[in-house]
Amino acid sequence: MVNALLKLNQTSSLTNLSRSKIYADIKEGIFPPPIRLGVRSVAWVDHEINEWMQARIAGKSHDELKKLVG
Repeated sequence: MVNALLKLNQTSSLTNLSRSKIYADIKEGIFPPPIRLGVRSVAWVDHEINEWMQARIAGKSHDELKKLVG
């Protein structure tokens, strides 16, 4: 399985969420956190974002999203 890493602008574009909404949802525990690439660089694993989007499309609750992300 090949995983791609998505930078913030790619993640934002895929999810149609703003930077501030992504980080607010991470803080709330309902959006996958990024992985650290360096001191000032992070990225998201594509399959985690795809799973999150499928869960949103399926109408999963915040509690169900927390379980998915956690």
